[in-house]
Amino acid sequence: MYRLQPNVDEESGYFPIIEEIIAVDSGAVSNTFTHPRMPESETVWTSQGTLFFVDKVTANVSSSKALWRRDISEASIATLIAFR
Repeated sequence: MYRLQPNVDEESGYFPIIEEIIAVDSGAVSNTFTHPRMPESETVWTSQGTLFFVDKVTANVSSSKALWRRDISEASIATLIAFR
């Protein structure tokens, strides 16, 4: 799994970031997800095939941090789990 950012400058973190999962043996992309901006944490991949990450609830800079989840087997949809 890796993330692609358009540039390395700080402002690029506020633009959409593509996260892809590729098979090491074949190099085929098996899952693509677009974050609206750079998430506030790394994505954690569980053995059950669920991906978790921390990001803001809204696009607002002062928005609450939240825990999000998505499945690698489903379409690229993230579900809000909890926020503070």
